[in-house]
Amino acid sequence: MSMQIARASDARRVREIGVRSYRDHFAALWSAGELDAWLDEEFAVASVAADIEYERATYVLWHEHPEDVGYAKLRWSRPAPVGGERGAELQKIYFLAGSTRHGRGTRLIEACLGLARDRGEPQVWLEVLDDNVRAQALYERTGFARVGEHEVERGGRRWRRVVMQHPFTISG
Repeated sequence: MSMQIARASDARRVREIGVRSYRDHFAALWSAGELDAWLDEEFAVASVAADIEYERATYVLWHEHPEDVGYAKLRWSRPAPVGGERGAELQKIYFLAGSTRHGRGTRLIEACLGLARDRGEPQVWLEVLDDNVRAQALYERTGFARVGEHEVERGGRRWRRVVMQHPFTISG
C-alpha cells in the first residue's frame, strides 16, 4: 500500500480510478447517457492536469499492487456552501468496490487533514449526499460534524447534500 500526491502526469490515473469508482458506487443514480457525459466532464484528463499544475487541487492516490484502488481530491481556499467561510474542500474520496471497509478511507482522510493543516487552511469541509449514510458515518468516525444542508442541481435533478466540517475547523 502507498499513498502519493498526484502530479499532472498522473491525470490519466486519476481519471481511471475516478470513473471506475464512481460507476461502482453511483451509476444507479443516473441514466447511462447522463452518467457518461458527466464522467467525461468531471474526469477530463486535461482538467485534472490543470487543477494539479495550477495548484487549484491536490489529488492523493491510494495504490495497492498492482493497481490504484482509490483517491481523494482536496480543493484549496473554497467557500463552504453553509456559512460561506473559505477553506479546503474534501471534494472527493472514492475507492473501488471491494476496497472499502478496510480502514483505507480513515487513513486517506487523515492524510488529507494533515495536508490542509500543513497548507494553513482555516477549515476543512465536505459535502455528501443526504442518503449516503455509510459515507456520513465514515466522516463522523474521522471527526467531521454535520453543520447544515443545501440542494444542488445537476443533470436536471436536485440533490440534497449534507455539509460537514472537521472540529478543528469549527468556530464558536
